[in-house]
Amino acid sequence: MDVAELGVVWLPREIDTAVEIARVADREGFAALGIVDSPVLYDELYPTITACLLATERIRVGPNVTNAVTRHWSIHASSARTFERLAPGRFILGLGPGDGAVHGLGLAPMKTEALEESAMAIRAASHVLDLHLAIGGPRRAALAGRVADAMIVGTGLDRATIRGMIEAASEGRAATGRPGETPAVWGLASTHVVERAQDVERARAAILPMAIANARFALSATFAGKHVPEELQPLLRERLRRYDHATHGRETDANPNAALFADLPEVEDYVLNRFAIVGTPDECRRRVEELLAFGLDGLWLTMVVPDPVEHLELAADTFRPLLHR
Repeated sequence: MDVAELGVVWLPREIDTAVEIARVADREGFAALGIVDSPVLYDELYPTITACLLATERIRVGPNVTNAVTRHWSIHASSARTFERLAPGRFILGLGPGDGAVHGLGLAPMKTEALEESAMAIRAASHVLDLHLAIGGPRRAALAGRVADAMIVGTGLDRATIRGMIEAASEGRAATGRPGETPAVWGLASTHVVERAQDVERARAAILPMAIANARFALSATFAGKHVPEELQPLLRERLRRYDHATHGRETDANPNAALFADLPEVEDYVLNRFAIVGTPDECRRRVEELLAFGLDGLWLTMVVPDPVEHLELAADTFRPLLHR
């Protein structure tokens, strides 16, 4: 297995913890650190990124992801220029249509056309930019092909769906008259590694709210091109309509979204298996290796766990053969 690009996604509840996560991820060889943008729930995005860049030497850092609804595109462009001076080549701009940070304020995500305009404006005004576009379907994948350096595939770990997103990105790139290399393809998975097999069920319960949040982003608008079993589609559609954006991102004991499929264990298992990587070190490493061998250029690991620093060190040990050293 070649050395891979593995990134860590962190929800910045406290800036001090974010900086410690950045230092550990940098030391252990992770390629990137993505900071979640949700001003209502977490510490402010760009000061947190600044602190993380100043505390590290190698790792790339940026939003995973932000939007151009609650933050005007010019803010992102100016920030990208500034970070290039502060830490050359180490800022990633993860951009999407807007999810929890937008819904939590009662606003609407950007339409594809407006997102394309914003992405192009940011690129033109920032000059130096590593743009990662979050995509949840074929239209956004085609947009990534037109404007992005990488796409973050938010549709889960289903291989047929990922293959379809790559094809859509290739078509988008060809439509620009610049056929050739498509954007790098990064997967996204809520991740919880545990040392003992008897702790796996507890870990699955702990990470369930984040897996359901990812499912809502990927599946609530349409199932087209996403290879969801037909018998599960009505159940997913009906329950995801009940998603409570006011508690988006909270942990299990304070998050009613964790119970959306409590009476439908087959759907709950499907959501966890598609949007999460949970298990012992051997199980998690094997799953990540299979995904990377399938054709992903990188994989973002979202770690919403009680002791994030300890868990990140365990994850580093688990994925050691895959990390930059």
